[in-house]
Amino acid sequence: MKVEYDAMAAGALLASGNLFHTIVRREVTSSFAVYSKGSLDSVATDLGDSCISALYTNISCPEYPVSDWRSAKWRGTPDDDTVLSSVCTSGCQASLKSWFNTVSSACAGKMLHEATPMRIGGFMWEGWNETCAMDPKTKKYCNGK
Repeated sequence: MKVEYDAMAAGALLASGNLFHTIVRREVTSSFAVYSKGSLDSVATDLGDSCISALYTNISCPEYPVSDWRSAKWRGTPDDDTVLSSVCTSGCQASLKSWFNTVSSACAGKMLHEATPMRIGGFMWEGWNETCAMDPKTKKYCNGK
């Protein structure tokens, strides 16, 4: 298991005087689920089996930072080149696209918590595109790095 330390969160705790024996860390995984198994049980009858199955499908990307991209906002480009190289891969991009397209098809015409079922995964795919867009000439990220 690879572990990353969240320096920003640790710095905030230190500044507030709450850092004593606390180490803020995040596990870096190679895939994650947008929705954990069982979390959609209360809406399963409304969505149907194929939609629920699609929503529970894992996304083959590092959990951090991708799973944090659950809403529309400006994300910037991570300063850590290791994060960029693990996230900005064709495999991660393809997995996000596949999840979105599969959920779009399996859940067509359905709503989940007053939104389209692919909404959160769509924000994650948007985050990937925003973070990983690269100028083909300069090979620099378009989003600031």
